[in-house]
Amino acid sequence: MSDFMEHPKVLHQSAEIADSSGSLRCAGSIIAMNSTLSIAMSGLNAASTRLNVSAHNIANSQTAGFKRQQVEQTALAEGGVSVTLDSADTAQAAPLDNLVGDLVEQMVAAYEFKANLKVIQTQQDLLGQWLDTRA
Repeated sequence: MSDFMEHPKVLHQSAEIADSSGSLRCAGSIIAMNSTLSIAMSGLNAASTRLNVSAHNIANSQTAGFKRQQVEQTALAEGGVSVTLDSADTAQAAPLDNLVGDLVEQMVAAYEFKANLKVIQTQQDLLGQWLDTRA
C-alpha cells in the first residue's frame, strides 16, 4: 500500500519582521514554532494510523483469507515521521498472539497521540505567552 499520510514539508525560510521601532528582526522563533507544530501533527497522524490499523486487524481477524496490516514509521530528516502500511506475515504467530499485539499497539498509539497533542498544546501556550509579551 502507499503512504497513508503525507508529511507536510517544513520550510525554513529566513523572515524579517519590523518591530514597533521600525527596525527589522529575525522571526526565527516563529519558524521554530511552525516546525514544532508540523512535527507534532505528523506524530498525531502516525498515531491515528496505528490505532486505525490495529482496530482493522482486530475487527477482521476472523475473516477467511484476511491479511493483517502493520504500520512502519520512519523518522524524516526535516523532522516528524512518515507512515507506510505493509501486509504482515501471520503464519508465524498464533491468532491470540496477534490479538495481544494489536491491543498493545492500540495502547501505544493512544500514548503517542496524547504525547503529540501535549506538544501542540504546549506550543500554543508558549505562542500565547509570547504574543502577550509583545502586546
